[in-house]
Amino acid sequence: DTYFSVEGAPTDELSKFAWSTHVVYPENPTSSKTAAIQGILGDMHTAIMSGSTSVDDAISQAEDRVKNE
Repeated sequence: DTYFSVEGAPTDELSKFAWSTHVVYPENPTSSKTAAIQGILGDMHTAIMSGSTSVDDAISQAEDRVKNE
């Protein structure tokens, strides 16, 4: 109700239904390793998007780092 009481928020029944009928999960699992893995994934993403490493090589390197770091 708080969300829908804000001016400009949708007030129709379909919007209220869509907002209230889902289960929220954390974006990342909680673990002592989550931060390190997120960093590795960020490095992999940068390498792929910059074109400095092929997709296959970047994935392989990230997998190795997750196993060894």
